[in-house]
Amino acid sequence: MRAALRAGDVWLETSRRYANPESYLIPPASWPASRPEVCTLTQTPQDGAARVNERQTELEALLRRFDDELPHHPSLRIEDESLVVGPLHAEDKPPSLVALEALINARLPLVELPDLLMEVDGWTGFSRHLEHAGGAEPRAPELLVHCHDNETELPIAEHTSDTAGYTDLVFSLFDLLGLQFSPRLRDLGDQKLYRFDTSIRYQNIGRLVRGTLKPRLILGHWDDMLRVAGLLKFGWVTASLLSPSSSRFDAKTC
Repeated sequence: MRAALRAGDVWLETSRRYANPESYLIPPASWPASRPEVCTLTQTPQDGAARVNERQTELEALLRRFDDELPHHPSLRIEDESLVVGPLHAEDKPPSLVALEALINARLPLVELPDLLMEVDGWTGFSRHLEHAGGAEPRAPELLVHCHDNETELPIAEHTSDTAGYTDLVFSLFDLLGLQFSPRLRDLGDQKLYRFDTSIRYQNIGRLVRGTLKPRLILGHWDDMLRVAGLLKFGWVTASLLSPSSSRFDAKTC
């Protein structure tokens, strides 16, 4: 029951957090008037086919480039249908950076990390919000909280995270909202690559492209996807309120 409530499969009429997911969206009666503004804010076309065609062109160009350049990168190879990435060598630091490091080190005292954390905790009390790692359940859509509940005057155009914050759904939501998602992925070779056109043959990366995207499924729900983007852009609900309901799609659509 708890999982069903969080997923939005069942809901409570009197609850705000566990309400009917449809109640979070912009009402159907007012949506036609709001759609143009949402598309302007997110730089998303009202015609879903236009966006799908745009992304298909980009993806096919990137896959073609990947296929062409793979043999020319000695640190990359394919083993057992997985991409193996060799160690990367660090670039030499420019003299200006070396000088800046020396200046900072001369001004800042050398302290142990636990002492620093305890001092900051004394100022802010952040530790009362922490949970034990064994009981945590990270939800990737919470990344949207940091972008859309941002109360500073600095607009966020790109967000990065570690592997725990990555799902295919997050990539989709960021794209709908006109944002760039750039995660640092662990076990990169185990990630599934997708294509639109299964008739295209790749000489070097064919074994890596194992997923097929379904434009008809995307276009069939395009208007609802824009409504989700709109309610976040307009601030009708916070990303933290929406994310439990959104997270269920990862298991059902990927």
